[in-house]
Amino acid sequence: MVIGRFPVGKLLIFAMKRVSKPFGDLLMWMGKHHPFIRHYVIIPPAQLYNTFEVRSKLRMLRLKQPRRIPRLSPPIATRLGADMLSEVFVFCIGLGLIYYEISKVFP
Repeated sequence: MVIGRFPVGKLLIFAMKRVSKPFGDLLMWMGKHHPFIRHYVIIPPAQLYNTFEVRSKLRMLRLKQPRRIPRLSPPIATRLGADMLSEVFVFCIGLGLIYYEISKVFP
């Protein structure tokens, strides 16, 4: 039983996630069909994320750091990069809404 107001914030977050899904699918399609976008926009953030993730996990486990981290395969990197960029899209929309609300309060 819900007591209080209707959770409008959760509804808006759900709507933003639903909007990001087609954007992620568009990025995935562009990654498959446009080599320039795949190699210079989608894959580099995924490879960078993979490097940071592996190094941080090894550091937390207090294991020896390797000199080179194996790169992700192009299909996996394309999917990870498309997902990351769609999440960045949602985050930017949220920041824009917060900035808009704050600019109304403090003109």
